[in-house]
Amino acid sequence: MVADWKIWPTASSYQFLYNNPFSQRVLPGWYQGATLFALDLGEFSLDPETVGAAPLYIPVTGFDPEGTPLPVEGQFYIFSKVPSSRGYTGFCRVTFVEVPPGYRPNTLRSQADARAAGFNLLPSDLVLLLPIL
Repeated sequence: MVADWKIWPTASSYQFLYNNPFSQRVLPGWYQGATLFALDLGEFSLDPETVGAAPLYIPVTGFDPEGTPLPVEGQFYIFSKVPSSRGYTGFCRVTFVEVPPGYRPNTLRSQADARAAGFNLLPSDLVLLLPIL
């Protein structure tokens, strides 16, 4: 099941050469200031602890009246683990980072940036499968 809210980052300024015969969604992201790409395999109703889901930081400007996150347009996801990290699974547990008006996309580029910025961190129970390519 693919998440029904639209918070996918764009990769228009990044070129990624990848043989993608099944037209899978490839998303850009950050890990410790370096760019990466991940497959969006959707949302899963799983216990984050059971699947070893790592934190995934998604900057948002807030939430609409229904509670749907309002993403920062052009901001890449911020990953806390990559395949070489101990315990990496590809499953991610979303933590929303509530940024102030005027925030420039991709100012935050690492887990350390997200935690040190002083913005409101809102952990969720949303689990996404985003294996890094």
